[in-house]
Amino acid sequence: MTIEHHEKWKREAEFFNEKARTERNAGLMIPAETVRRYREARRPEFPAEYRFMALGSIHGKRVLDIGCGDGRASILLALLGAHVVGIDVSPDAIRLASERGTANGVGERLEFVCSPLETADFAADSFDVIWCDAFLHHVIPDLEQLLCRMKAWLKPDGKIVITEPVSLSPTFRKLRLALLPAPDATPDERPLEPQEIETIISIFPKSEMRLFGFLSRLARFVLPNGNYERASGTRQFIFRSAAMMDQGIFTVGLKPLASQVILHGQK
Repeated sequence: MTIEHHEKWKREAEFFNEKARTERNAGLMIPAETVRRYREARRPEFPAEYRFMALGSIHGKRVLDIGCGDGRASILLALLGAHVVGIDVSPDAIRLASERGTANGVGERLEFVCSPLETADFAADSFDVIWCDAFLHHVIPDLEQLLCRMKAWLKPDGKIVITEPVSLSPTFRKLRLALLPAPDATPDERPLEPQEIETIISIFPKSEMRLFGFLSRLARFVLPNGNYERASGTRQFIFRSAAMMDQGIFTVGLKPLASQVILHGQK
């Protein structure tokens, strides 16, 4: 790996170490209503639920959670019956993830690795599922190489679920940046653009793609702390209506308005 890689890993680790220290104050437990929501997962207009619908049953499956951060997704996947390996470059995030796993009673189904993905050493054909949430846009210069490694780690019939921010229109991105609060982002990241989505599909050709996040991106501000489960019925109705309208908007050809993509499929 180059000096530039090591400098980037240091910047990313420092950024997410600070995130983990802030997140620690929010508590360790995954609320029961959150677990129930994703176990039932019946609203495909919500990206968070759509991912679990695409995933199907993971009971007893071995899952690699790439860029696991503070462990929320890893623990949720373990609570749904999976054995999860989470990997992240931030040591503070890994420590928090481990504490969260113990607090939620699934520590025995979790393993956490503090490492850049570029230097990770997993055996070929060792995972039933790869869960990759908002990670690839941090590694765009090495995207093709890392996707090929991820594919090698999957079992022959393994599944992958990728969730990423996207910018499908340079003009709309400039407008979004001008009107919305500045993103809380590292200096080395940017949303995926069409050519990067094409790269993912070329390596995982048996995948499906769905876009999200135009009106619902704005409507999320009606949710207290972004928490749908604990919002009032009125706020839930506003958010769900916006999410449903998004799917209609993208269907009629306004795909450049999307801010998020989910790709899922098999090896």
